Amino acid sequence: MNYRNTPLTHDEKEKIKEIYLKIGNQRTVAKETGHSCRTVNNVLKDYGLNKGQGGNQLSQTKITNKDLVDAAGDLSVKEMSLKFGVHENTIYRRLRKLEIKPQNSDQLLGLRKQWGKHNENLKNKDAKFGECWHYVSSFDEKCKKIHPEFIYIETRRINDSNITRVRLKCKLCNTVIERAESTVRQKNLECDCCRKNKQLQDERAKLIYFLIVLKDYKTPKECKYCEKEFYSKYPNSRYCSSKCKRKAKGGSIKARCKKYGVFYDPSVTPAKIFARDDYVCKICGQKCVKDKGWTEYMGPKSPTVDHIVALANGGNHVWSNVQCAHAICNSYKRNLTIV
Repeated sequence: MNYRNTPLTHDEKEKIKEIYLKIGNQRTVAKETGHSCRTVNNVLKDYGLNKGQGGNQLSQTKITNKDLVDAAGDLSVKEMSLKFGVHENTIYRRLRKLEIKPQNSDQLLGLRKQWGKHNENLKNKDAKFGECWHYVSSFDEKCKKIHPEFIYIETRRINDSNITRVRLKCKLCNTVIERAESTVRQKNLECDCCRKNKQLQDERAKLIYFLIVLKDYKTPKECKYCEKEFYSKYPNSRYCSSKCKRKAKGGSIKARCKKYGVFYDPSVTPAKIFARDDYVCKICGQKCVKDKGWTEYMGPKSPTVDHIVALANGGNHVWSNVQCAHAICNSYKRNLTIV
C-alpha cells in the first residue's frame, strides 16, 4: 500500500511504531503489517525513528559484537538473521568487519555470493573469514594442465568485485606468487625469482665472455701455419687468415706432398707455372679466366696446377710434372694420367 495515496489511520501508525520498537527492522515490520517498505519508512519519519536509508542502522546498534561472536559459534547467517530480526547482508557485513567465521560456513550467504561459480568448502578451516582465501578444484586442474611447474594454493576475489587473484607456488625455488585469473590462463607464466635469476645468469655470461674477448684481443697469437703473430677478437682463432686456414687443412701443394711423401720443389710456384704455359689449359687447349686472379676467385674456368702424374700415384712436384689446367678439367681428370 502507498502511504501517500491511501493515508493510514492513527491506530495503524501506532501499531507500526510498536512493532518497529520491538523488532528494529523495517523489512520485518512491512512483512508483518502487510504494508510496503516505503509506507513503513514514511510512518517512521513522522515519529522521528527513521535513521539513514534502509532503516537498518538502529538494528545494527542494538546487536552488540559480543552477541554476534556468541551466535556465530552455533548458528548460521540465516539463523542469526531470524534471531536478531536483521537482514542476512547486515549480519554478513558485521561478521566480515569482525573477521569472524560461523561454525557451519557452508551455509554462509556471502560465500555463495562471492563464489557462485565455485561453491566449494574452505580448504583451511582455521583461516580467518576476512581474508577470503579459498581452495577451488577447477583452478587446481587448470594449473596442472597449463602450468605443471607450479602448485596451486588458493584463490580469492578482491572487495566483492570481479577481480580474481590466484596464488601459485614455484616448484624450482618454492616462491609463492600472486597473479590475476586471466594471467594464469595464459601459457607464458613465469616466477619472479626464476626470472631474476635467469637475467643475472645472462648478464654474468655476457660479462665473462666480454672479459675473455678483451683478454684474447690484447694477447698476441701465433698462426699454426705461417707461425706469424696476429691479434683476433675471437678466442678460438688459430690462423691469421682464411688462406692459412685453407692451406693448413690440406689445400696447399706442400701439405699434400708431405701427406703422400713425395718430393716438393719450392721454386715451382703457381704463378710461374701459369706464366710459362701462358694461362692455356693443357688438357682442353683453351684459355683460362684470369680477370679476378686465381688466388681470390675459383670458378670452373679458373687456372689451377695440375700434376701429370698425380701426387697420390707417386708423382713429384717438379717442373716436368706440372702444367696449367682449368679447375673443371682438373676435377674431371682426378688422379688419372693422360698420355
